[in-house]
Amino acid sequence: MKRYLCVCMVMLFLLSGCGSQENAGESPEAPANTGESQEEKEVQEAQRELFAMDTYMTLAAYGENAQEAVDRAAEEIERLDQLLSTGNSDSEVFQVNKNGKGTLSQDTASLVERSLEFNQATDGLFNIAIYPVMKAWGFADGNFRVPSEETLSELLKLTDVQQIDYDKETAQISFAVEGMAIDLGGIAKGFTSNRIMDIFRECDVESGLVNLGGNVQARGTKTDGSLWRVSIIDPLNTAEMIGVLSIKDRAVVTSGGYERYFE
Repeated sequence: MKRYLCVCMVMLFLLSGCGSQENAGESPEAPANTGESQEEKEVQEAQRELFAMDTYMTLAAYGENAQEAVDRAAEEIERLDQLLSTGNSDSEVFQVNKNGKGTLSQDTASLVERSLEFNQATDGLFNIAIYPVMKAWGFADGNFRVPSEETLSELLKLTDVQQIDYDKETAQISFAVEGMAIDLGGIAKGFTSNRIMDIFRECDVESGLVNLGGNVQARGTKTDGSLWRVSIIDPLNTAEMIGVLSIKDRAVVTSGGYERYFE
């Protein structure tokens, strides 16, 4: 089982264009500033902690524009959270779920398109239409409960992705069955992490690390040239690690049932 979990939990990928903290990256080390040269003086460190997308996040950047990069990244996280949240009545996704249809913005449309592609690629295992079932178990509002078999049987009829009508040309989406709803949480953090890397590049940050609650992504290496080290927690014993990955310009994404559950 542990070998299986180890293989399944660790995925390295960079998506093009496109709670709780499950995967802890090594704490970034601040570069020494001795004042010996102008180059050393220009290496700034900026870090930020925030709670968004129902998870705890940390941002760290090093470089002349590090603070600008971290501030812009935090703003982008909050913007996307407001756009994609299933619980915020002002969000685009909430309104689509409420009305059963809508015209999507560029970011939301991109995520829906990729999600539908992943649904086909995984033979239906990646399913953004699962939200009604998640709500029935209480994972949407924290009011945990065990739904009856009859309830689940009815709700599963609402999870057929083929009943989602989406037009790429107009970015219009609608549900063929009343009561259907989508949740982009399974792809939103990866999308957000890539967007942060774009911001770091725009700000000329060559060294940075972000941890979006199990989505860790590195920009370059540490300031001393060494690789970032990301630890993978043992899901059967969270006080231990099952491995450490040394990375640069890579994402490490984990998911484990030991973080979100109820008895």
